[in-house]
Amino acid sequence: GPSEPRSPRDAWGNFIAFTRGTSATVVERAPLTGGPLYWLPEQGGTLMVSHLELIEGASAAAIDWGFVAHALAYRNLRTERTGLAGWQELLPGSRLVIEDRQARTEQTWSPWRHVAEPNPLPLGEIAPELEQRLLASVAAWAEGREDIVVELSGGLDSSIVAAALAGSGAAMSAINFVTADADGAERH
Repeated sequence: GPSEPRSPRDAWGNFIAFTRGTSATVVERAPLTGGPLYWLPEQGGTLMVSHLELIEGASAAAIDWGFVAHALAYRNLRTERTGLAGWQELLPGSRLVIEDRQARTEQTWSPWRHVAEPNPLPLGEIAPELEQRLLASVAAWAEGREDIVVELSGGLDSSIVAAALAGSGAAMSAINFVTADADGAERH
């Protein structure tokens, strides 16, 4: 069968990887928006949970009023802050490094590393080239896959993927998917 990934960065999909070394423990979250991880430095260690509801009783949780003000001023600008004082979310494409009972986060993925040099084509030809590359990529991904389900959030990304899949002739279905948080509430 396929070999196991040697490091979290060799993997793809929604994952949270825990690695324990001789001097540090590292928790790495995939660049995608799947499985959340929330953490709090507490009593000489680090408390981690997958859902904020799990912290009830684990620690005194106070409202982070600075977060509330920021969230009202900059709607849908996601940060590590959760709204509960001290609790942070490990954001997609980042890792939590715990060393000597101290925790810090590091960004492990950025789209800017994948941005090519400016395209030499005239501006009017760039959009059609992007469209062709996107259609070819989606068609190649869909090839040989059956029962593809697209989660339609109402946002641009899922709409583009659905249109490209339909254009490729892939066997697909779609479902409107909306969540209470900003990741899945794009209908507006």
